[in-house]
Amino acid sequence: MTQPKYFPGTHIPIYSLRDDPTNDPVKPDILKEAHDIINGERQDQYGNPEDSFETIADLWNAYLYNRFHDRAIALNALDIPHLMTLFKIARMLGQGNKRDNYTDAIGYLAIAADRILGGE
Repeated sequence: MTQPKYFPGTHIPIYSLRDDPTNDPVKPDILKEAHDIINGERQDQYGNPEDSFETIADLWNAYLYNRFHDRAIALNALDIPHLMTLFKIARMLGQGNKRDNYTDAIGYLAIAADRILGGE
């Protein structure tokens, strides 16, 4: 793999999946896999994700307030799947392209679009 270029002012590499020799090709059924995960076993185990996203937002807001009390920061339930998607992208950048990171990222964005925004 060649040395990555970085986004200006960051340490975030810009690279193509073609540059990664560990690239696991994404199969067309990844959308069904993400759907089955968010509407099946995880839903049964953890309940509605939008409910836990409200709780996560409350907890993260409390943390951020105590950490950065001089700045107004307020997250909502929609911020959580966006931030969790960025978390998965960070894993992709640091650990290579593992299929479950893509599946989870797709799932977080699907929850945001369909359940929180209501499919607008």
